[in-house]
Amino acid sequence: MDPIVASFDQGQRAVWASFLSGTNVAVLGPAGCGKSRVLQPCIAAARRDHGDAAVLVMSWTWAAARLIDGQAYHSHIGASPVELSKERTLEMVMSKPRIRGILERSHVVFIDEAPTFPARHFSLLEFVLRSLSPTHMQGEP
Repeated sequence: MDPIVASFDQGQRAVWASFLSGTNVAVLGPAGCGKSRVLQPCIAAARRDHGDAAVLVMSWTWAAARLIDGQAYHSHIGASPVELSKERTLEMVMSKPRIRGILERSHVVFIDEAPTFPARHFSLLEFVLRSLSPTHMQGEP
């Protein structure tokens, strides 16, 4: 067993078990409680199971993204944080083959520091990812 996972407290073990079962998981708590510490083995397991290209790891800011070996949200969708409609954002993504390919290959998404995301961008990300997903996966979590 991974030494980090072996040292998890009860709450962290519950998150780990939920993640392994395929459940959508939200990890909440105050600064310094170990949220990123739980994310790191989850990210490693997802990359091992699905491949690096199928795992998106992001945060709203670069500083937070670096802590979990991810990227800022805007880099993943290839757009600045301007107020565009979902449809216009999807058009922008579709016009960028590299970004489109990254998003089309994604199967697992990790978002660190989620409370810093404006709610509108969660909705936008979900719309873009579902639009780019194969038809048989569009109803999946």
